[in-house]
Amino acid sequence: MKFIPTAQRTFWRPVTIKSPDPEKSGQLQTETLEVLFEALSLDEGVALDEELAGLRTDKERSAHELKRIRRVVLDWRDVVDEKGKAIPFSAEMLDAFIQMPWHRMGIYRAYHDAMAGQEARTGN
Repeated sequence: MKFIPTAQRTFWRPVTIKSPDPEKSGQLQTETLEVLFEALSLDEGVALDEELAGLRTDKERSAHELKRIRRVVLDWRDVVDEKGKAIPFSAEMLDAFIQMPWHRMGIYRAYHDAMAGQEARTGN
């Protein structure tokens, strides 16, 4: 396969969410969805990292983390409601989804691993 450089690189990646199991005390449940990410350019990534380094409060750092997630997440699949009906992706649904810390951590980890060149693993 020949390499074709592009200005924008998007890719689907499995995201593993480990959250407290509502039925089993002290246990975690694992769920997986797929997220369409956009890889940030080096310049944009460095700019966001420098911005983060200058933040002083947890509130500022959390807001910055949400900003980065909103910037790199473009779509999702395998996200359903209690009845199994697909939940369409939107900025509003993403904002609601990432209010839970384990959702943010799963997305952040999957993106970081992809940028570090690590293969996606089920149950990571």
